[in-house]
Amino acid sequence: DTNFAPPPGTLTTWLPPACPGIRLDSHGFQCYEVPPFYDSRLAKVIAWGRDRTEAVARMQRALDEFTVVGVTTNIDAHKKILASELFKTGQVTTHLIDTVGVDALAS
Repeated sequence: DTNFAPPPGTLTTWLPPACPGIRLDSHGFQCYEVPPFYDSRLAKVIAWGRDRTEAVARMQRALDEFTVVGVTTNIDAHKKILASELFKTGQVTTHLIDTVGVDALAS
């Protein structure tokens, strides 16, 4: 919603996913004060599976379970990307958002 700008604020709720096939790298915790001064990535979520379909399904579940309250996140944007046929079929590049836009992916 904020064009991926850093979302300063306080994490009033922080419930990261705990799914099989998911790795979470983060420094976030309940009551953490997210500063406005630099890239404020809260977490990196990595999914793996026996194939692309399984990895995508695991990531979708992890994002559904990930609950963050107190700051805006880009979880919804990631859900739209994962749900798109372009992503599911592997027809994307790192320029996806610049060329297509997240809203165009919502089907």
